[in-house]
Amino acid sequence: MKTLNATQTEQIIYEMLTENTGRHMLDSGGDSGRSWQRNQAKSLEDFKNEARVHFDAKYYDATLSTFHHLTEKLTYSPEWTEEFNDYAGKREDDGWLELMESFPQSMGWNRLFTENSYNRESLLSQVIQYTVYYTGEETLVALQIHGGADVRGGYTRPRIFSMDEEYSLIMEDASIYCTGEAVDSTGPHRFDGNGSEWTYMGEYSREYNPYAMSERADLLKLDYLPCAICGAPMKDGAQQ
Repeated sequence: MKTLNATQTEQIIYEMLTENTGRHMLDSGGDSGRSWQRNQAKSLEDFKNEARVHFDAKYYDATLSTFHHLTEKLTYSPEWTEEFNDYAGKREDDGWLELMESFPQSMGWNRLFTENSYNRESLLSQVIQYTVYYTGEETLVALQIHGGADVRGGYTRPRIFSMDEEYSLIMEDASIYCTGEAVDSTGPHRFDGNGSEWTYMGEYSREYNPYAMSERADLLKLDYLPCAICGAPMKDGAQQ
């Protein structure tokens, strides 16, 4: 997707990732354990330079950078964000989620669905919550990023973005690689995940799931995670 104002989009996503979403007595973040607090130690350049995907081979866990995912999929809309803020300002008793879901009706748009990534399998480094609209001409999304420690609260003020299609944010594209360091390896081999399944060269198999690789490691008493194709150790850490 062409993002003519990509720099502005990156800046807005950065502001959301570092937005102070508050502290609550029931939130378990302590003095500095909330996502927004940790993120405030980072610059925009830090987020731009961080690995798109990080893989923990010990715990067979892949994590997709929320910053990269959002800046790849979205284009910030200052005009529609201003329109939303005007709407919200007239309904001060309503919560953000209620406003996100009622806003499209006030505009004569279709509200397609509301999603919280916590409620499904997700590779994202932080939880996101959003409502998708169709205006008749374009697909928009009202987005919040979870900045707290407890997923029940601590969400940012919504901003409005455009995106290519209604399921763009659900499509989490992550790739992990093996080292290719095996006698018969033709690697490195790449496995592609979307949050719910893993494929190799477009073909699905349970064996391509990192958890299945860990089962094989246990069976063979290996001290590393073996590639499902060649048996070489899977690459640990940053994947880009």
